[in-house]
Amino acid sequence: GSYINSIDTENTERKLILKNEQIGWISLNIMGGTMSVNIEEKAPKPDTPDFKTPCNIKANNDGVITSIKTARGETKVMKGSGVVKGDLLVSGIVETKQETIEYVHASAEIMADVIYKKEYAIPQSYEYYSLTDNRTDRYMCGILNFYFPCSLSFKSYDDSVFASRKEKLPIELITQSETEVSRTEVNLDKATLDKKILAQSMLYEVFEKPESRLVSRKITTKTGSDSIIAEISYIFNENIAQTSEFSVTD
Repeated sequence: GSYINSIDTENTERKLILKNEQIGWISLNIMGGTMSVNIEEKAPKPDTPDFKTPCNIKANNDGVITSIKTARGETKVMKGSGVVKGDLLVSGIVETKQETIEYVHASAEIMADVIYKKEYAIPQSYEYYSLTDNRTDRYMCGILNFYFPCSLSFKSYDDSVFASRKEKLPIELITQSETEVSRTEVNLDKATLDKKILAQSMLYEVFEKPESRLVSRKITTKTGSDSIIAEISYIFNENIAQTSEFSVTD
């Protein structure tokens, strides 16, 4: 309802940016009696590590170390070592050449083979639906938004799908079709079961372990009451280094 010439778009844009810190860029455009608003969010500031705070590097998981790249700190493990979660990998307490103690922000990449296990229950049978040749058509006529049936078709089905079609004649004609659906239960064969297990496994690998490299995957199955239980044992190679701050008074 505002008068177009009374809107100062540039001033409004500046006020909106100052009022909302999440706005990185905004543009107000007036065309005819419509204003369009284009907004882009401000890019978040990247997290910058605090290299002044002393810290150690500890294992965030159990594993067998495959490679060590230490940038700062004193390495306390070696390639091939087995470690458990919480073990000290790189110390932030370093002895200098002058035989004094220096506290540093330890930094390292410690790659290790880590075991993970997942379990999936897959039904032994599944249902699928298909359309049959049985169909019932019902017709309705419409005049000035009033509709009334033009046919007497009462036959219906336990499972069905509906579709409708409108035709603009001198009067509006609506055809509603009800088609019977058949339901079939199929037991899983081995090939289908293997595909389902592999699909579940790959979803886990892609979405839950995107930064890890798959080393091996072992699948075992057992039969439950109404499902197949798939047990999958993985070995992923991943960085297990986790910073752990400490106080120099500890």
